[in-house]
Amino acid sequence: MKFIITESQVKNMMWNYLNSVDYVILGGEHVGELILLRDGTKDYHDYIYKYDNELLLVETDLVLGFSGLFNVDEEESLNYIGEWFEDKYGLEVREIVNWT
Repeated sequence: MKFIITESQVKNMMWNYLNSVDYVILGGEHVGELILLRDGTKDYHDYIYKYDNELLLVETDLVLGFSGLFNVDEEESLNYIGEWFEDKYGLEVREIVNWT
């Protein structure tokens, strides 16, 4: 069976996937960085956002999982994730780095 999915539908599926995880948010602008920690874990950070240079660090396993699930390369994955992060948290992202 063959399916045709529009780009907007794919983006909607990607964002639903990214929104499906609950995060505890640590830090903030007053400490210079925002850390998104998976709810229920003690030290598993998916994202770290640096306010001073608008840098978003994205955990490598998240990027690889996203790439495999949606059949896009790592660079495209980072771009989609960065766009989602900007929209969800209202923060500008100038650079996105695949980080472990």
